[in-house]
Amino acid sequence: MKKRIISIVLCFLIIVSSMVISAVSASAWTFPTVVVRNKDIIANIGENVNVVFEIYHEYKTEKINIDVYNSKNEVVASSTDFFDMSDSDYQHYSFTWFTKDNPAGTYKLLATMAYFDDGWVLAPTDTEVTITLKGNQVPAQVKTSNTVKKTVTPSPKIKKAVSAKGSKIKAKWSAVKNAKKYQIAIGSKKFTVKKTSYTSKKLKKGKIYSVKVRAYANKKWTKWSKEKRIKVIK
Repeated sequence: MKKRIISIVLCFLIIVSSMVISAVSASAWTFPTVVVRNKDIIANIGENVNVVFEIYHEYKTEKINIDVYNSKNEVVASSTDFFDMSDSDYQHYSFTWFTKDNPAGTYKLLATMAYFDDGWVLAPTDTEVTITLKGNQVPAQVKTSNTVKKTVTPSPKIKKAVSAKGSKIKAKWSAVKNAKKYQIAIGSKKFTVKKTSYTSKKLKKGKIYSVKVRAYANKKWTKWSKEKRIKVIK
């Protein structure tokens, strides 16, 4: 009888252990993952809001996308950063939002992770942060009637930047009025062309390159376009 009781107790312990292991497995981190400790931040208008995340990721090409939305669900700030096998699989990641020119109110910060597998795949986990800006908006300075407006030539916009056969990168961008030439930067190298497209020479396969463009118009260079990051995979 005593042996039978011991046997029943052992069976019960095995069942309970299995349930605990299953629960732990279910609650384990799903890679890649981004989490934040403080999900409610209060700041004054004009202050820089710094948000620190904990990033968990595997040894593959991954990225974090961060967007800040106002009450109209419009994006007022955004950032994208990339990780690969040279980065630690667990690290702290800091994002700073420069709140200047944004009115008082409640904003939502959304951070998501994605990994590259024949295309970018959105991870099932994300995190939200509520940011409340308080204070009075600093009044804009009144311009006098003799103030001369400076004309700023807009930067070109990259329409397409993709990895191409032969370990190359192909890029196309919008034309800029009065532009005499364009300059495209791929990684640390710059190339000057007169067309609104460019195909690079052979690059290092598997490496991620930053791509940006500017134009020479009205006797000066425009600002660089918004940067895109391309991984050479062909």
